[in-house]
Amino acid sequence: MNTFTSLVSASHPKLGERLGLWAVNRYLRSIRKGHLKVRFPDGSVRLFGPPDAPRQATITFSNFRALWRIALRGSIGFGESYVAKEWQTDDLVELISILLECQEFGAESKLQIVRPMRWIQRLGHALRRNSIKGSRRNIHEHYDLGNDFFSLLLDPSMTYSSAVYEYPEQPLFDAQMNKVRRVLDKAQVMPGDRLLEIGSGWGTLAVTTAREYGARVTTLTVSEEQYRYVQERIAREKLQGQVEVLFCDYRSLQGTFDKIVSVEMLEAVGRQYLGTFFAVCDRLLAPHGMAVVQVICMLDQWYAEYCSRTDWIQTYIFPGSHLPALSALLEAIDRNSTFNVEAVENIAPHYARTLREWRMKLMENTAKLRALRLDEQFQRMFEFYLASCEAEFGTRLLMDYQIVLTKPNNPRLLAHDARTIHDRSGKIVSLQAQAG
Repeated sequence: MNTFTSLVSASHPKLGERLGLWAVNRYLRSIRKGHLKVRFPDGSVRLFGPPDAPRQATITFSNFRALWRIALRGSIGFGESYVAKEWQTDDLVELISILLECQEFGAESKLQIVRPMRWIQRLGHALRRNSIKGSRRNIHEHYDLGNDFFSLLLDPSMTYSSAVYEYPEQPLFDAQMNKVRRVLDKAQVMPGDRLLEIGSGWGTLAVTTAREYGARVTTLTVSEEQYRYVQERIAREKLQGQVEVLFCDYRSLQGTFDKIVSVEMLEAVGRQYLGTFFAVCDRLLAPHGMAVVQVICMLDQWYAEYCSRTDWIQTYIFPGSHLPALSALLEAIDRNSTFNVEAVENIAPHYARTLREWRMKLMENTAKLRALRLDEQFQRMFEFYLASCEAEFGTRLLMDYQIVLTKPNNPRLLAHDARTIHDRSGKIVSLQAQAG
């Protein structure tokens, strides 16, 4: 709890309780698509939303500090109070889904009634701009939590982005490899191609490109932990002649490449640098080249509201991050590059399921987390993050697009097979019930 919250709670406890209770009740009265049972600290119970709604959840507040924290800091306070164990629920994903589906545009202002706190939060986020120096600092805070930690969360491929499932029972590792190959197939990677990967992760896409597609790969990262990991992996798999990993910001790179791929790195670019990203890709891509970008996007109708505030994930998980709307991406592409958009596919249903598998693995590895000196609060922070994202993809507040880009009059562009696109769409539709 921050100093201002503590002062108000200590000097005016009843005022903080009343304000928090009023703000939370006002917000919950807008529930229309779910049914929520709320137990307040004084023992009272209130019901919100239609009792026959398909989504059902219960939340129990253990003290009034949680309500005041929420009134003061909005959705950030809601996440903080979960980490602090100030409320419990029988189903975290269902609860968050209900709250997301009940929201209206500007709903955050109903919840966070202390307006100056919003300005302070926005200022803090603005100071995390993704300049070359700032980007390294922001990436360090998340991705350099340690390779040992991420191994407790991810599948053996160490792939930290949405999988694409070919069938409902497919193991996560296989679905991740399927996603990697789909990205490379969309880029039409061929033997001998020079491929640039912006955002190395832990090296699975780069290694797969070299081994299975016969291309030469340059992969970039500004995470020290990932850089060391990928270096060691390249040496272990004897791919030094085909894969080169650089500790390098994408803006500093020179050269020309036949193909460019970037999988869920664009979220770390920042709103101010979206145009820069596509201008750099345009500069680096050969005239006959193709680029594929996989990127998490905010729903267009919510984008203005999202840009007007700072959320819990930006505060505690991904400092400096920004989720663009598809319209903002297309505008950045149009204004800053010569690219044509060849294809767009939304794989959001697959991400909901991917996040669920990560969360389940995290909860199964409690003892190993403690061995890494990661305490219960850290675990609850990541649990809230993964559950929130699962709910956001499940309710389609967030999208995950794979976007194929080409230069005009590309002499090597192969005609797209409409039947293949139709088949892939069919698979996604069939998975929505499982993932959503």
